[in-house]
Amino acid sequence: MNTALYEERVIAFVDILGFGALVERSALDPSIVGLISNALEVALTENVRERTFFEVHESKVPPHELEKLRAELAIFNKAFYQQHQVTVSHFSDTVVLSAQASDAVASQLVVDLAGRLTMSFWEGHEMLVRGGITKGPLVHVQGGRLFGPAMNEAYHLESKIASFPRIVMSDDCWSYFSLQPTFPTLEFFFDLDEDGYRSMSLAGAYRQILEASPMFMVNPNEAVPMLRKLAGTPSRLRAIGSSFTENRVTSKYDWLIPRIEVLIERYGLTADPQASGK
Repeated sequence: MNTALYEERVIAFVDILGFGALVERSALDPSIVGLISNALEVALTENVRERTFFEVHESKVPPHELEKLRAELAIFNKAFYQQHQVTVSHFSDTVVLSAQASDAVASQLVVDLAGRLTMSFWEGHEMLVRGGITKGPLVHVQGGRLFGPAMNEAYHLESKIASFPRIVMSDDCWSYFSLQPTFPTLEFFFDLDEDGYRSMSLAGAYRQILEASPMFMVNPNEAVPMLRKLAGTPSRLRAIGSSFTENRVTSKYDWLIPRIEVLIERYGLTADPQASGK
């Protein structure tokens, strides 16, 4: 008999918005099946694990050295994960990430990965996410069991509190991270919303990349493509939102657009009504 014991873990529960409706549409439009399959590739365990703090600044690497550097980085990332393990579960339209709370690096990596997934789903497939991040007793086995009070709370934050395309962090979890000296590097992800919850949205993901990315800090010109995408995001959100007739769906896009527009003003940009957002 297997004996399961609770561990104190940080958990992120991330759900793709509109996924159910997309699946329903796929029965009538076979091309959507491929879209769904490609989108879910982002959430596969091995793909999530590739999104670490360490990336190749490809524009600065001679082409003949790039493949070797990628291979070396893959080895380094694998060793990093062995030292600071993040457990990943993926089912249907949901990704669950967790790490031992006693490992400050791994627990912060859970937050970082949740933010990167937020951006990846939008950039690659124009999909938004909603979720919850919390800390507490949890059993999370790679490829196996997943349960505990922390899971229940994270699901509650996603399903009952988040409402809009944001990932809400519990107050207890925020207090835990606030005590860690390295957490300010991830605070750009979060806003304090009108309802008093701290949350991460697509706006926070843009802000984190543009203001805390080592690549952009070293060479601000590298941010130009990202700024161009940001400028085109409101028009894409409006177009996608208008394709739905239910107010409960369109309101989610209406909630996010002003937050993106604040960033556009912050960086001295002009919203581009013709941009594709990609």
